[in-house]
Amino acid sequence: MEIIYYSDDCSAGCPAKQFLDKYKKGIEENDKKRNFYKKFKSRIDIEANDLKGETRDPISAPIKGHTVKEIKITNKNKEIRLLYDCNKEEDKLILTNGFEKPYGSSNSKTKRDNERHYATGDYYYQEYLKNKTKIKKYDF
Repeated sequence: MEIIYYSDDCSAGCPAKQFLDKYKKGIEENDKKRNFYKKFKSRIDIEANDLKGETRDPISAPIKGHTVKEIKITNKNKEIRLLYDCNKEEDKLILTNGFEKPYGSSNSKTKRDNERHYATGDYYYQEYLKNKTKIKKYDF
């Protein structure tokens, strides 16, 4: 599958790319950051190329009540989620957005925040389906 970023006019860029770019900072000087970056990149590649957009724990999971799915990774005391969906007819995996949450947190505020991120991912994917030129090449 080809991996692409959804590009949003309102946020002046690609929400998923902006989210992922912060994990690239400092990887040249820091082995831990470099290893985490490689692990994250590997999960995205596995999802697109080996799983072809089908979810498999612990790499990825469907989200109940939403069209987007999540690629999951844990770093220190954070759970990092990268949201995506697939257009299997076009053989594309579309990265929509991402977020962090405290590890193991399931309080009502965290659930509301998660729901907001999931709804945003659904919206971005629907916008992509309406206008398939709203994309950028994947370069993580």
